[in-house]
Amino acid sequence: MMKPYIPEELPLSTIDFRRHFKLASEANAELARFDGLLQGLHQPELLLSPLINEESVFSSRIEGTQATLTDVLKYDSGNKKYTEQQNDIHEVINYRNAMKFAGQQLNNRPLSLSLVREMHQMLMSGTRGEDKNPGMFRVKQNYIGRSGVSIDEATFVPPNPIRLLSDLEAWERYLISDDVEVLLQCSFVHAQFELLHPFNDGNGRVGRLLIPLFLYQKKKLSMPTFI
Repeated sequence: MMKPYIPEELPLSTIDFRRHFKLASEANAELARFDGLLQGLHQPELLLSPLINEESVFSSRIEGTQATLTDVLKYDSGNKKYTEQQNDIHEVINYRNAMKFAGQQLNNRPLSLSLVREMHQMLMSGTRGEDKNPGMFRVKQNYIGRSGVSIDEATFVPPNPIRLLSDLEAWERYLISDDVEVLLQCSFVHAQFELLHPFNDGNGRVGRLLIPLFLYQKKKLSMPTFI
């Protein structure tokens, strides 16, 4: 049986940052170009709205959601009659709303565990995961593996829930700190969150939301979106 993962303390002392600076420099240049485009838009919220919808669809689809961008646009236009994709549509809309909510919140408060919990509650509201304690960190052992397998056959077992809160608090301290390079720090923030897997469901969606939100907080993006 695989033992629960014990996360390394952040910042990582085992990483040779010099090996990654060239790639990070190239990525920063592309990120700056992207942000320049964002800043050059007139009424960016209006122009980016369709693309943010598409981003929400793609991110939700990774979790198995089948709703298309057309389904979401029809729903937004007032066509709310029941379809087989209705639950999926709600998941996409929740993702979009959580992204918008968190971005607005970052104007007045830092990215934190409390904000992550609020995002998660919004993501799971009225969807297939609403019975899995939305907005609450898990208190039971979870695991990752093929559908139907037991924990003995798991591909990965996240940290024991007894130590989860202390691991999350350490993650939060790193989240608001300054490391050697912002993009590298962003990758560690995302990876550590997924390794901790703190919720019973929806960890992937929250983790993907964290990337543009973190870059917005670090002033690498002028808008918290990554289209």
